[in-house]
Amino acid sequence: MSRGRRLKLGAAVACLVCAATLVPPTGIRADITSISGSGAAATQFLAHGSGDRFWLARVESADGAAGAHTTIFVRGAGEGRWKELRRLDGRATALAHRGTRLALLFEGGGWLLVSDEAVATGRQVPSGTLVDVATRGEALLGLSKVPLPPAATPQKASVTTRAATAPATTSSSVDFPVTPYRLLLFGIESGDWSAAAAPLDVVAGGREPSLAVVDHVPYVAVATGPRAVEVYRQNGHGWDRHAAVHLGGDLREFALLGGGAVPVLLTQEWDAGRPALLHWVRNASPQAVPVEAPPDARAYVAAAAVAIGKVRVLFATLEEMKLLERSYDLLPAAAAASGTSGAAPVPAQVVLPAPPLSPLVMVWARALVTAALLFTIVASVGRRRQMQETMQAAHQLPLAPPGRRLMAGLIDALPVFAGVAVCVRGGGWAGDAPLEQAGLLALVAGALLYLLHTTATEVATGRTLGKLCFGLRVVGLDGGRARPGALLARNLLRVIDLSVAFFPLILVLYSPLRQRAGDVAAGTLVVLNKPTAEQSGAGKDKSQEPADARD
Repeated sequence: MSRGRRLKLGAAVACLVCAATLVPPTGIRADITSISGSGAAATQFLAHGSGDRFWLARVESADGAAGAHTTIFVRGAGEGRWKELRRLDGRATALAHRGTRLALLFEGGGWLLVSDEAVATGRQVPSGTLVDVATRGEALLGLSKVPLPPAATPQKASVTTRAATAPATTSSSVDFPVTPYRLLLFGIESGDWSAAAAPLDVVAGGREPSLAVVDHVPYVAVATGPRAVEVYRQNGHGWDRHAAVHLGGDLREFALLGGGAVPVLLTQEWDAGRPALLHWVRNASPQAVPVEAPPDARAYVAAAAVAIGKVRVLFATLEEMKLLERSYDLLPAAAAASGTSGAAPVPAQVVLPAPPLSPLVMVWARALVTAALLFTIVASVGRRRQMQETMQAAHQLPLAPPGRRLMAGLIDALPVFAGVAVCVRGGGWAGDAPLEQAGLLALVAGALLYLLHTTATEVATGRTLGKLCFGLRVVGLDGGRARPGALLARNLLRVIDLSVAFFPLILVLYSPLRQRAGDVAAGTLVVLNKPTAEQSGAGKDKSQEPADARD
């Protein structure tokens, strides 16, 4: 086998090994999917807020809990754009905050503190399993759940208020098993968890209990029946039953929201035709306000929180796969008097930053560039002798001046520049997810068009449009017309230039033959189509001059 064939075979093997080692693991990135009456979506949302920040967590899983990950977004007061804070492995179940750091509770009771700079692991509670977290001043509260024996009797809580909507008149169609368990409230500000209240024993079922803090007072909501939720309020070191909310349909899920003037209970029923309700749980009868779904959109309530002075409810639409936000006043009494129920008239679209390029795309892109670099190195070694001979005669070649070559390259790269312009003008890097995806497509389309038109024109005519405008052409190392295979390799290796924003082209200035990486690998040169008089004279061989001139 000749040396050239051995080199080509080695290059092919190296490329295959490189690609094989970079093949990514299988996986699917989930998007917003539907929530029907039969089950939950693959993507869920959590929301939390403070007086000046609004956090949103998107929890995604391709196959149940396996491979779940949580992406956190944040928006400040007066800011219209969301920014991505962090992407973590695991399924988050609740959010709270300590100062500017966000606390995330995960399945199993583990929790983290996340900021722009770092992620810190939280300490485990002394007893039970954390089921919810909330914020009280600078401290973080954690609600822990401990199962009790079936014969255990819940403690009797003194009733300070017993507010309730009209009880349901129809029987429940949902099997709602209840079990006794003990709720423990812990607090942590620095150091370890410490008990923040006496235990609360309840008999409840359905969803996990929900914790909220209003005016530094903790509240806990538990589902005591298929259509009933009871809210308990801390009173000194004990608990009082603060209110009871009865629904007209079977309860699907609920969440207690803190941070406002009064506790706000969000309830959703299994009946898709019944709207979700916001209950302002005050000492008097709780005021229930229907959560108005966006018009002309099949949507479900995805999350809710009290943030930046409003009760904010997020909807996820099923068809268009987008988020909408509707805000409500913290004190709905005044708004109800005006007939608006405190709700924003038109829901605003929540535009989250689009995810980065798929890991699959990134891995294959790295593999492609790596293979191109390996091919360039191996191919240049294979024609080392020919390159040396050509460099010895470089002064006789009408090599293209760098300025002309740069201008020709700018003309050829117009599709790439157009893709960048579409991306920037469309807000592709400004946090608009649909426009960012369109911008990425424009970039890819521009790069593909660039590779296609340069390859086609050089193979057909030996020059591109830019080279034609500036009197340049591509030739082989021997000065003759380059072979189609060499021209094809030369243009495919433009991916090296595209991968780092054309920066490798600076090598043209320092190459003896003014070659870029693709020229070196393909064995080609860029020369003047019609050399100038000076270059023609310099290229003449003195041995070919007339005898009288030599004399």
